Amino acid sequence: AGYDLNFHGIINGYIDVSDRNGFPIIETDLSIDDLQMDDDTLGHLELNSINADGLAVSINGNLSGGVFNKMEINGSIDFANQNSPLNLELKTQKSSIKPFQKYLAGLMSDIHGYSNTRIFITGPLTKPELKGKLTLDSLSFVMDYLNTEYKGRAIVAIDYSSFNITEAYLIDHYGKRASL
Repeated sequence: AGYDLNFHGIINGYIDVSDRNGFPIIETDLSIDDLQMDDDTLGHLELNSINADGLAVSINGNLSGGVFNKMEINGSIDFANQNSPLNLELKTQKSSIKPFQKYLAGLMSDIHGYSNTRIFITGPLTKPELKGKLTLDSLSFVMDYLNTEYKGRAIVAIDYSSFNITEAYLIDHYGKRASL
C-alpha cells in the first residue's frame, strides 16, 4: 500500500481456481525463475498447493537463490474450520534485509545484515493471527537524522499488529554499546 513495486520473472506452471461449497480451492504447480522485485533478485520460486481433503488445501512453497537466500511457507488452509482455517508457517534463513531499505527511507539508509524468521500464520482469512520471531544479525545502518552508523543485533517478536524489540544492542563508531 502506497509503494510502487515492480515484479519481473519467468512463470511456468498452472493455477487452478475452483469453487467448492462457496469456498475458493486454489491448486497450483508454479515456478518463477529470476523473480525480481524492483532491483532485487528474490530468487527462484516454487509453489505447490493441492486439495488435501474436502475444503482443505495443502501448501508448500520455497524461494531460494536470491536476497532471501531460503524462504519457505508450508501448511494448509482448511475452510471447514470456520474459526481458524489458516495453519501456515513462514521461515527464512540468512535472508538479506537490504530490500526493506526502501520502506525506511528518511529514517535509515545503507542498511545491511540478514534475518532468520519463523512466523506462524493462523486464524481467519479476514484477520490472520501472526506469531513469531525475527532475528536480525550482522546489522549495520546509518541513522539519517544523526548521520551516524550503527552495528548490532536484534530479536523482534512479531504479531498481527506490532513488531516488539525483545532484545537488541547497537554499537556506535566509538565502540560504545547500547542495549534496547
